[in-house]
Amino acid sequence: MLFIYGGCDATGSNNEDSVGSFIGLRWNGVQEEIVSIDDVTGETTTLASVDLTWVRNNNFVLEPDGNRAFLLGRKESDPDTLSRLYTIDLKDGTVSEIQISEPERGSIKFRVSTGDHLIGYRIIFQSHLEIIEIDPATGVIDVSARVDVHGVVNNGFEIDLPENKVYVVGRKVLGDEDTYIYTVELGSGRVSEVLLDDRGKVPHIFGVKDGQLLGSRVREESDGRYNELLTEIVEVDPQTGTAQVRALYEFNGGYNLATGLTRDQENMYTLGRVTTESAVRLYIAELNEGFYRSTIVDDIGVGGFYVVSKE
Repeated sequence: MLFIYGGCDATGSNNEDSVGSFIGLRWNGVQEEIVSIDDVTGETTTLASVDLTWVRNNNFVLEPDGNRAFLLGRKESDPDTLSRLYTIDLKDGTVSEIQISEPERGSIKFRVSTGDHLIGYRIIFQSHLEIIEIDPATGVIDVSARVDVHGVVNNGFEIDLPENKVYVVGRKVLGDEDTYIYTVELGSGRVSEVLLDDRGKVPHIFGVKDGQLLGSRVREESDGRYNELLTEIVEVDPQTGTAQVRALYEFNGGYNLATGLTRDQENMYTLGRVTTESAVRLYIAELNEGFYRSTIVDDIGVGGFYVVSKE
């Protein structure tokens, strides 16, 4: 698999010419590799190798300045390292690791790095969700808030750092069709909720801009048929729960491996393919212009390719 971050400005004496528009993580059959991906040529270049065999819950993030990456995973040779946090210096390729606190308390997913802390969530099975902060220097986890929700729907967890808020898209009861948007204020831990008015077509949330959640989904035609070749970009108001289609793109939505919002918040990127056998392409779509371009990625590693973020 390859997870992608993007737009990193990290440079160093060993790799200053190799850091491209995206930073990714791929499994090469032996270990994980952090690579740069040129979004124009599709060429990938290895920046660092990490001796672990499993990245837990796709946990791979960059710090804001792009100089370090963080992974949560384990080595196959040592199953006790299930929840070790790996810090990778992208300037020189060095790797350090530390055990996180309470490693078996729920399923952890961190979403963003502030530089000092990783912010994410963990799901306490059949109970609730906790908003957490992880100190990458010590591995200590602090709980910021609790949300009474059974899981996250369609990657619906976004953080608005300027507003100090977290948005969670989830369901109160396992198997229920009603989907809610929860707004969590990180400072106070206060939680509010609203019913999402788009039942049955919950978008895959990939970003937040100007207080609105952005998501993507396969187009549903008037006859109820899903058009796998059309992808809708949807804007969701977390205060009212209303969802509106913002843009429509003619690239395949059925085989998207991952989607994200660029860090300048002007573009969406997604990694996908037209069929299961066709080449993997990196699509970059301008949210305001309705234009997109795509590039074939030259080496996605073993099993696939994931996109997470871009400057």
